[in-house]
Amino acid sequence: MAAETKLTDAKIRSLKPVTGKRLEIVDGYRADSGLILRVTETGAKSWFFRYRLNGGRMKLGIGPYPEITLAEAREAADRARALVAKGIDPAGEKRHEKEAAAAARQAEKLATTVEKLAEDFVEKYGKTRKRSWKEDERQLQKDLVPTLGKLKARDVTRAQVRDLVRQKAEASPIAGNRLLAVVRKAFAWAVDEGIVEENPCAGIKAPGKKVSKDRVLTDEEVRNVWGLLAPPVPRKKDVPPPEEPVVAMSPDVRRALRLILVTAQRPGEVVGMTWEEIEGTWWTIPAERSKNGMSHRVHLSKLTLEVLGSRGTGYVFPSPREKAGHIHINALAQAVRLNQKVFGVAPWTPHDLRRTAASLMAGAGVSPFTVERVLNHTLQGVQAVYNRHSYDAEKREALNRWAAQLGRILSGKGAEKVVEIGTRRKAAR
Repeated sequence: MAAETKLTDAKIRSLKPVTGKRLEIVDGYRADSGLILRVTETGAKSWFFRYRLNGGRMKLGIGPYPEITLAEAREAADRARALVAKGIDPAGEKRHEKEAAAAARQAEKLATTVEKLAEDFVEKYGKTRKRSWKEDERQLQKDLVPTLGKLKARDVTRAQVRDLVRQKAEASPIAGNRLLAVVRKAFAWAVDEGIVEENPCAGIKAPGKKVSKDRVLTDEEVRNVWGLLAPPVPRKKDVPPPEEPVVAMSPDVRRALRLILVTAQRPGEVVGMTWEEIEGTWWTIPAERSKNGMSHRVHLSKLTLEVLGSRGTGYVFPSPREKAGHIHINALAQAVRLNQKVFGVAPWTPHDLRRTAASLMAGAGVSPFTVERVLNHTLQGVQAVYNRHSYDAEKREALNRWAAQLGRILSGKGAEKVVEIGTRRKAAR
């Protein structure tokens, strides 16, 4: 049975829990109060209102103290008492209010526009789970929002998405594939969140054929590409333009592509390089920039240092559009795509340069294990334990050997048969 007393905030704060017992104090601020403060043995305090209706004893939860103050609890009890006087169950009314609020929230979700969906997807999903969220945001804001942004997300049809993707694919089938992938993911997230009931991307096929991920440039192709990526030579006014095709891309894009080939690092990590990450002949890619989340040290051969040129500050490849940014990774892919015919070789991508470097490095006698260390691939099992050692010596020798091999390729001398490196250490371990 609940004890009765006129409560005050001071009295409530002074109430102490009793081991093995739950206290219930009726607030006697009026004769027919019904307002009760419950104190559990853990010290938690909460309000509820006890009443009789249709011959039965019932109660209504009001909320915890001090989140619900004494004054607020009394007001809630008075409102509930007035409903009981009219024969209305206050607990039932509270359930109806919750159901109505939930329905209103659901209706608001279903009324979400495509533009709001795109923003929420990036903010609530992309930024917390995807390293590539900026690219997702760029694609959605550039291609999806201008066309379908004002529509209610629930009203978007499969035909509208298909038309959007096809239009993108006319310029680049692969770009169409990527747009479809991010739009499909955004709507899949929306389905999980209850924003839409169905994904309008379901059943839509990617417009472009998948690009083979085993493209390795031949020695002759490497020579052609490297030569055409040479820094442009300023032409005097009285000198006629060259008759042969000229690669149309900025000096920084040229350097970045060459650097991918000579270091065998990821295009995204190369374009984000800063001069402050370079110390002597070592470039340290910080964990927050590396794909596997692990800091990675890359030896800079003499050839690499020549490609880098004079030391500066900030980004090695600053963006021509953003004051505090670097060249976007897509700028490399676009530059290569626009100049494919000029290169005079089978189509290739910036990432193919990394793959080519890895393949030819192995051909130069570098052990597969050491190549993996140079590439900063995540290793499994026993090898993952040995990953605690950075293998600087092996990586230095491997990248120097690769630079020498690349030099022979560029000079037309071809490959040189060499003894595999990295074997001695593995045997010792």
